[in-house]
Amino acid sequence: PARHRTRDRQCNKDQIMTNMKLKYVACPLCGSDSPVKIASGTDIEYHTSDRIFFFMRCQQCEILYLNPRPAADEMPKIYPKTYYARNVESPVQSDARIDRIRERLDINRCRIMLPHLQSGDTILDIGCGNARMLRIFKKISNKQVSLVGIEADADLQFVREMQGQGITIIKSYLEDVNLSRF
Repeated sequence: PARHRTRDRQCNKDQIMTNMKLKYVACPLCGSDSPVKIASGTDIEYHTSDRIFFFMRCQQCEILYLNPRPAADEMPKIYPKTYYARNVESPVQSDARIDRIRERLDINRCRIMLPHLQSGDTILDIGCGNARMLRIFKKISNKQVSLVGIEADADLQFVREMQGQGITIIKSYLEDVNLSRF
């Protein structure tokens, strides 16, 4: 069978999910159902699906989100335990060169957003994994902002560790969080 090679695992072509359960959703922030498609793409890193995903922009609040998106019970298949944002000890993380490049790219992404932030703002990272981006914001920003991550797979030890660093982690799926408080 055909194989796709990724940095830290292989998957057979027949293991790729072609019948992934999807869920059509309204805007997760304002509830509007008037999105505009702005981009599309496939899973190029782990090759867990051959589906094309659509990135939508809400015309009301301008948040970006996937629609349709994978159903909640598909997440472990899409984000395996070795996914770098879930597991600091991932084989991808063990390659120092790759980690340095990824960190530089992530720092640059965060720096692009810094001029748009004001003290008192909240940075909300949905699906924050190991809170990498939130930790980078904390490291490079001199503004007093609230750092909040939503992560369904967060364990209590991680939540407490991040809390000690001034980062709030909410263990939940996005659908179960009241976003209006942010």
